[in-house]
Amino acid sequence: DAQLFSFVLPILIAAWGMSTAQAGYLATATLLSAAIGGWACGYLADRFGRARIMQLTILWFCSFTFLAGFAQDFQQLMFLRILQGLGFGGEWAAGAVLMG
Repeated sequence: DAQLFSFVLPILIAAWGMSTAQAGYLATATLLSAAIGGWACGYLADRFGRARIMQLTILWFCSFTFLAGFAQDFQQLMFLRILQGLGFGGEWAAGAVLMG
């Protein structure tokens, strides 16, 4: 998702009439929510098990990535990308410990 988003963004700017600032907000909001998701899921992984949290974050990330494909405007996409970022950060936190 993170790699393809940079190719899709110019198309969204043209189709939805977004400003470059709004495009930047989409990327920034996703990364900020990933930081929050990593912190929260790190705690949850310690408490409830890393494998279980890893499974849940993968499901969370995949679900909101799928739903983001159906966004009709900037606000919907922003909301879905924030939720997607929570799962993305959680995957990194739980996965890094499981792999390391």
